[in-house]
Amino acid sequence: MHHKKKNPSRQNNREGTGFIKNLKRSLILLILIVAGAIFYEVYFDRPQEETRPPEITRSIPEHRGEKHRIEPGEIPLPVPERPVTEAPGTEKPVPPPTEKATPTTKAPKERVSGLRIAILIDDIGADLSPVKNLLKIEAPISFAVLPHMPRGAAAADMIHKAGRDVLLHLPMEPRSYPKEKPGPGALLTTMDDSELRKVLTGNLDAVPHISGVNNHMGSLFTEDEEKLAIVMAELEKRGLFFIDSRTTPYSKAAKVSQDIGIPFASRRIFIDNGQDYTKTCQILLDVLNKTKDGNSTLLLIGHPYPNTVSALAKIVPELKSRGVEVVSVSSMVR
Repeated sequence: MHHKKKNPSRQNNREGTGFIKNLKRSLILLILIVAGAIFYEVYFDRPQEETRPPEITRSIPEHRGEKHRIEPGEIPLPVPERPVTEAPGTEKPVPPPTEKATPTTKAPKERVSGLRIAILIDDIGADLSPVKNLLKIEAPISFAVLPHMPRGAAAADMIHKAGRDVLLHLPMEPRSYPKEKPGPGALLTTMDDSELRKVLTGNLDAVPHISGVNNHMGSLFTEDEEKLAIVMAELEKRGLFFIDSRTTPYSKAAKVSQDIGIPFASRRIFIDNGQDYTKTCQILLDVLNKTKDGNSTLLLIGHPYPNTVSALAKIVPELKSRGVEVVSVSSMVR
């Protein structure tokens, strides 16, 4: 058997190749170790102060799919894109709360003479508060009380004790009936004479201390002479006057009251159709110019709205200071 002899040169080549491979592996490992140390030094071993983000002076866009949750009571505030500084003197002062603005009249400030006005407040009976406030005004304001209202009798007693006129605010059929109803005790054109007298008597007895009557609604009823004649005849028996609220330009109340022979007056101005404080004040102030139109007496009708009460409390003293005489309704018709 023959044995092959090992070649020394080949063995040496193999040993050299293994050495080179080991050397490469060592170098790669060394490079990885150095790189890892550098990475750690740069990103994980920095001082704490340097990790704080810079102060944000721009708005941060919201990430898609993520919404800021606003806690109860939190008010989200906008972030300005850059710091904003207020220039000196640009801040607008906030005015203190003031009373309701009152319009001024174009009429001259000199006193007027010979002008008498009566102010009648309708729709009394639901609440006593406006009555109490209106009675504080130093002027003989008159009141018309609706029948069969929860506070009607109490209001009439209060008004009477204060020495002011009490009227029955008599519900009558409007053209818009039955869409609009005048309320309990309404007089209707479809009633026969007997029923009409019965309802009228109940209304007159429901409100104490009355010296007269005016109509509540009644745009249809006051155009009916025959029905009005029944009403006026009953008022004449009781010594009562009639005030026409003029809810229709075709009212026959003036003619019928004259035929029956009872004191009569007619409304000239509604002061609060819009229930607006400023407009009501202006309407009241405008009466100062009415003497130029040849008017010496005016009957004004309003309602117990809060703005009306406030306007009257504000303007009536000025009217009196300018020479306007405020009188009761009863003194105007008699």
